Amino acid sequence: MIGLRLPRLEDHALLTGRGCFVDDVAIAEPLHAAFVRSPHPHALIRAVHTDKARALPGVSAVLTLDDIAPAMAKRRMVRTSNSGTPLDRCWAFALADGEVSYVGEPTALVLATNRYVAEDAAALVEVDYDVLASAGDCRKAALADAPVVRREVSSNVISSYRLRYGDIEAAFRDAAHIFRESFWPHRGAAHPIEGRGIAVEHRKSDGSLVVYASTQKAHDLFNTLTSLLGLDENRLRIATPDVGGGFGPKLCVYAEDVAVVAAAKLLGRSVKWIEDRREHFLGAVQERDQHWSMEIALDAAGRILGLRGRLLHDLGAYALQDVNLPYNSASTLTGPYAISAFTMEVAITLTNKVPVSSVRGAGYPQASFVMERLMDIAAHELRLDRAELRRRNLIPATKMPYTKPLKTRAGATIVYDSGDYPACQAAILAAVGWDGFSTRQAAARAQGRLIGLGLAHAMKGTGRGPFESGVVRISPSGRISVYTGAAAMGQGLKTALAQICASELGVAPHAVQVISGDTAAVPVGLGGFASRQTVTAGSSVLLAARAVARKARKLASHVLEVAENDLELADGRLRVAGAHQLNVSLGELARILQGAPGYGFPPGMEPALQETCHFRTDALAYANACHAAEVEVDVETGEVSILRYVALQDSGILVNPLIVDGQLHGGIAHGIGNAVLERMEYDDAGQPLTTNFAEYLLPTAPTFPMFETLYKQTPSPLNPLGAKGAGEVGTIPAAAAVISAVEDALRPYGVRITRYPVTPVLLRELIENATRRSL
Repeated sequence: MIGLRLPRLEDHALLTGRGCFVDDVAIAEPLHAAFVRSPHPHALIRAVHTDKARALPGVSAVLTLDDIAPAMAKRRMVRTSNSGTPLDRCWAFALADGEVSYVGEPTALVLATNRYVAEDAAALVEVDYDVLASAGDCRKAALADAPVVRREVSSNVISSYRLRYGDIEAAFRDAAHIFRESFWPHRGAAHPIEGRGIAVEHRKSDGSLVVYASTQKAHDLFNTLTSLLGLDENRLRIATPDVGGGFGPKLCVYAEDVAVVAAAKLLGRSVKWIEDRREHFLGAVQERDQHWSMEIALDAAGRILGLRGRLLHDLGAYALQDVNLPYNSASTLTGPYAISAFTMEVAITLTNKVPVSSVRGAGYPQASFVMERLMDIAAHELRLDRAELRRRNLIPATKMPYTKPLKTRAGATIVYDSGDYPACQAAILAAVGWDGFSTRQAAARAQGRLIGLGLAHAMKGTGRGPFESGVVRISPSGRISVYTGAAAMGQGLKTALAQICASELGVAPHAVQVISGDTAAVPVGLGGFASRQTVTAGSSVLLAARAVARKARKLASHVLEVAENDLELADGRLRVAGAHQLNVSLGELARILQGAPGYGFPPGMEPALQETCHFRTDALAYANACHAAEVEVDVETGEVSILRYVALQDSGILVNPLIVDGQLHGGIAHGIGNAVLERMEYDDAGQPLTTNFAEYLLPTAPTFPMFETLYKQTPSPLNPLGAKGAGEVGTIPAAAAVISAVEDALRPYGVRITRYPVTPVLLRELIENATRRSL
């Protein structure tokens, strides 16, 4: 089954309207929640007047932090900083604690018989604010005299550190060429089709809570709620229904999550909150906003000797989890290139904007953009072909596994486990006709058309550990079930795990039921993030299914009185090879292992036909990609049209290439949106300016050509599947490839692009500035 392009098992229910998302979960007579949110980037709260809202018919309660505090074990949403980053004054509050730090921060919670009444009541809550100075730009926020984002902090810069290896001073001293540039990848949002949501079912019989949540990390939500609210672990269950996309933001535990569950506990009522789109703009985490100042040193032959610079990371107003993005960016900057010396200074700065955490790629797209832009700049200045400069610096396959003298944020040495980066580039160049493009480009220019071709590489550490749970169980009915702490969020997880299990048990994938993201099904799990689930959950399910198959074979050998080696597993039965009439079903074997009072098991057998595995890994399986984009630029309007897009990805052994196609296509679309459209705009004070889809532009089908996808399957030696992650890899080089192509198209104007998105307004500005310089 592994490697087959099977249609997704999830799709029929979703396409026929039988999906069940959080808003579809039937809970008897819940209260509906609406939040009163701050209209100011920074202000003190002098008073909250709730009388008018409470008087509205249908309103059950209007709650502030002081009101829900009796239901909380901790007044603040304190978490553990495993990285050691000092975050004591950075954790968020379930509701504002006398001060607001960004537009959209929840200040009060209204509960009513329906959402309409709750929203009307929220509009009647009057908050007296004392507006304070704010820090909207992380460059200004990092200055010593900048306004602080909250009174409790003395400086907006909460952490700084250095990553380095090699003799960087010697590298730059001995360099034949040094080039310098600054870069600015801008922040955007995730915008899954389904926003955030949480529905809490309060069971009066025992006071237990069942929390249905659109989350990527059910067990983390479980642990956080038990810690912050002092809940009895035996009376709390987190269940994840269908999830309409995650893309990173749904791995966080938010103020709304904690406030809603606290209200359910306090009032002894079921409570439901479903995020609307404006709330997603104002409350769901965003990413990409970083400022880089870089230098690259090369020898006379164009080989990179050293790379150094400074990275300033905008964290927003709070930390919702440990701060990992700037470390991801800095530690992966060198990408697939052999660079002997490296130094990065990193600073993390608070601002009065929406908190920042992972959005598809989690710091890697910024690093790819900066590194690939530096490669294009160096190639242009050295008058070298862009692909040739890359070829001279790519790590050769003969050096795999390749150790980078850097540590992951967990302290493990970064080791690229497998891959052939030069071969990937060669395949892409052949596919797009790189060598002949200059002739086509010249012909297009003669017709008044400006076309360009761009190239970009990317790396992604995938399969982040330390484990994921996988349980394979066969019931006496013959039903095969897989349970996992991994999260299904639209990426085809259930199909992939069913294929893996089915391949070991000799059944069709549709015979395997997969239950994910339910804390009642498995006691531990980590969930979906960091392109990890095929590697971790897939390996756990593979090993558990193999163990079940071995156990079934051993028992069938006893039942059929034949040697184990004479048995074959097919169609859900163990049968004697060459004598198929002698067989026993997996269901019958499961019945035997259920036991009967007073009757023993065959020698060496344990109860139940099931096995649990927690595949352990600390090393990352590094996927790589090489993308090429061809674009046309309209100089008069600044419009960019993408004519062709070819992507090659090495995600190791592909469990289901059809699903990987979908993941890759979605990743490219996300990256192209980042490159040319998506921009979460704020004014200097931190007031958001793009809070709907008329102002914040998402790519749609006409934006794209048909994507052409190629694969190189270099098995990872780090897991039994030989797999590497796929979900984020397509996003990482996309902006770099598109912008490389745009700059190539505008070469006659001498335009250099150092930030994204490259909107028509920005392109017109760059063209006009370049034109003035040439006069």
